[in-house]
Formats: sequence, C-alpha cells, structure tokens
Amino acid sequence: NAFLRAVELYRKAGEAQGEHFEIGKYLPQLVQKAGARNVQVRLAQPAYLSGIEKKLPSWTVEEATPYLLQAGIATQEEIDAVLEAVRLLEEDETVLFLMARMTQVWGIK
Repeated sequence: NAFLRAVELYRKAGEAQGEHFEIGKYLPQLVQKAGARNVQVRLAQPAYLSGIEKKLPSWTVEEATPYLLQAGIATQEEIDAVLEAVRLLEEDETVLFLMARMTQVWGIK
C-alpha cells in the first residue's frame, strides 16, 4: 500500500534525525515527573476522506525527499512511484486516510 510506504518513509527519515514518534505513550509520565498533578490524557487521530488535509502524507514525503535520498533510505524512482500512488489515493473519496495519533496531556502544577 502506497500510503503505508509513505508513512514508513517519513518515519524513517524522522527517526534517523532523532525524532521520537512514540513519545506520546510516555508523555503522561513526563508531565507527572515535571510536577503536575491531576494529569489527564486524550488521544486525537484525524481521519480524512477528502479535503486539503488528506494531502499531508504526500507533502511530508516531498519535504523529506532530500533527506531520504541523502541517507540512502529510498531512491528517487521509489519516491516518485510512492508519491504518484499516494496522490491517486488522496483524490479517491472512498479511501480513508488515518493521520498520526496525537497524545494530548495536561495537568495542574
């Protein structure tokens, strides 16, 4: 699936640059350790069948392309093929795109 490959590519690029895509599961503890009490958590995961927001995966891969090439994570040919396939899915209003789950954490300090 082109969408899943696009996600994999930009995650690999981010991880190689020190990004922590799984930090959400640690946020409540981090907020508690920072001295907050009554810590609350909410998860948000945007989903799109249409609209400009559905283009976020292709925009992200486009932005990551120079790094993906430099780091040898993907070839230009693979990136072009993934982008072409993802753009077709973006236009198909029967295909649901689930975006990254976001962890929202708050408390009282």
